[in-house]
Amino acid sequence: MAQILALNAYDSGSHQSVLAEWCDRSAHAIDICPLPGRHWKWRMRHAAQTFAEISTDKQADCIWCTDMLDVAAWRGLAPKHLRDLPHVLYMHENQLFYPDQHKQDRDFHYAFTNFTSACAADLVVWNSAWHRDQFIDDMRDYLKRMPDYRLNVEQLHEKSVVLYPGMIFPDELAQRTANSVPHLLWAARWEWEKGPDIFFDALADVGEDLQFSISVIGGDAKKADHLFQRFEQAWQHRIKHWGYVENRQAYFEVLQEADFIISTARHEFFGLSMVEACAAGCRPILPQRLAYPEVFAHHDDALFYAGDAASLATCLRKAIADWKKDEALVQRCHEAMQVYSWQQLCPAWDAAIDKLLA
Repeated sequence: MAQILALNAYDSGSHQSVLAEWCDRSAHAIDICPLPGRHWKWRMRHAAQTFAEISTDKQADCIWCTDMLDVAAWRGLAPKHLRDLPHVLYMHENQLFYPDQHKQDRDFHYAFTNFTSACAADLVVWNSAWHRDQFIDDMRDYLKRMPDYRLNVEQLHEKSVVLYPGMIFPDELAQRTANSVPHLLWAARWEWEKGPDIFFDALADVGEDLQFSISVIGGDAKKADHLFQRFEQAWQHRIKHWGYVENRQAYFEVLQEADFIISTARHEFFGLSMVEACAAGCRPILPQRLAYPEVFAHHDDALFYAGDAASLATCLRKAIADWKKDEALVQRCHEAMQVYSWQQLCPAWDAAIDKLLA
């Protein structure tokens, strides 16, 4: 059993839950050293020095950290008994591949920190193969723009592995709500990169002829922009749930009501919320891009569309027209996601540490 010091520079969301759930199930002893999950730019700037100051008495066999830590800076500042240990960098996300709505000049300093962190780590773990390949390809293109001293991005292939984030699923499906018409769910942050405009445009294309209900959750309805306000007004007669869901239990209840979970994401490295919804029995409707073709490759009942509003509208028409309460389909959606349960994935996570320390 190894002693792992986990430096979590952004202890919130999936950065928090994935680490905590692995810690609860791992054969290794994991000591989590967290920083609050807010002010992400400041975390990437100061976390290395802060961890160096608060970890002088820590003991470990290896260090685990995430993309929110500047690993190169940390190893330069850390106490000697920690800096020389093997380091694992888990890449939840990166700051290089991020869609820009306004096509403005980007600040790539944080993306370059991701790159130097990966170079400074002994093992780089990615939450999908698509994420790994996209980052390396984009970083290769980015470095070509530099005036001289071509840095070696190919070294990352040699030290990279893919470990999907584990999740906690019930062994059996909870009792699901029986709907009289299909229930379409869009659940994401109310931000441009999650593509709400694609979903709203697709529904406008579908029109009023087909019968269905809608839920749009994940954002603060009181702070909704004009896009969401116009949609709510136009579709209020179809809406079942709208806005932020206050707690996990209420969120799961919405998942259990829905028949289809729809993603229109322009930016996604794995898709935890989509996997979670499918495990609750929803059938996924997904753009043929990002990590989705990889993550849902084994899910024969997943529906893919080209990624634009017109192709989504076509997919929705077919899904709504063919809809029926199919308990076998619901169960298949639930079972297809079990490959992402911690029961399945925890041994691989632990084995990666064993191999690194061997």
